[in-house]
Amino acid sequence: MSLNSPSPIVYSRWKAVLISWLIASLVIWVLQPFGISNLKEDKYWIILGSNLTTGIMLCIALYLTPALFPRYHDAARWTLGKQLLKYIEIGLLITVGLWSYFYFVRGWTVIPFFVCLLWVAAIIPFPTIFLLMWNRNLLLARDLHKLETINATLAQRSEAEPSLSRPVDIPLHFKGSTKEELLIDARNLLYIESEGNYIKIVYRRIDDGKMQQKLLRATMKQAVDVVTEAPFVIRCHRAFLVNTQAVAKVEGNLQGYRLRMIDGDTEIPVSRGYTRTVREILS
Repeated sequence: MSLNSPSPIVYSRWKAVLISWLIASLVIWVLQPFGISNLKEDKYWIILGSNLTTGIMLCIALYLTPALFPRYHDAARWTLGKQLLKYIEIGLLITVGLWSYFYFVRGWTVIPFFVCLLWVAAIIPFPTIFLLMWNRNLLLARDLHKLETINATLAQRSEAEPSLSRPVDIPLHFKGSTKEELLIDARNLLYIESEGNYIKIVYRRIDDGKMQQKLLRATMKQAVDVVTEAPFVIRCHRAFLVNTQAVAKVEGNLQGYRLRMIDGDTEIPVSRGYTRTVREILS
């Protein structure tokens, strides 16, 4: 997966701070790192101070830095690469905070910054893995809800009167470089698939509604230009144009959608870059 891939965060920041702090605090309490286990006195006060310091650094990372750099932390432009950098930022801030705390409170000059960093690197995966799994489950639940809403809309559309659900007549005139051509009504188009130097046009015949297909020597760009007047025919993949009025159901998950057409057998893939457009027009 590319580092530039969108990586939406759907959990609340305050919950992220609280859960991360509780998990990190529990790990510190159990493992007693940074030489805490060797203390003879004030051990639990040092653990408490370490936990409080960790909480403060988490608040700085998740509240202060986003406030100072709002454009960088824009949720609409948040990517996997930024998320990984955020985890590194959190780890460094916690390391600086704990090392400073130990130095000024206990005078632990024998604990190098690098050793402190290694301990933090060993602790931070615990809350990080939990947050990643939690966020993924929330995304799956959100995605499932959206799919259910879309499919409910499609079901209502299929039950409506054809005259109300079918689009206005729009002639689509496709021309190939070999003088072959095809003229069909936009309502009868199912989808168009790119196959090398050709496009495959799948449609229903006017007289009996049976599926037909036509192979023309043309580019996908030429096909896109032809369907411009039919706003319900959209691009859902670099190799596919689909008539959204001919979609019976939407299936899939976070990895991508698949459009099941009204013939019951055909499935059209939806690229991640077109997911939002498909969702909006089908909702």
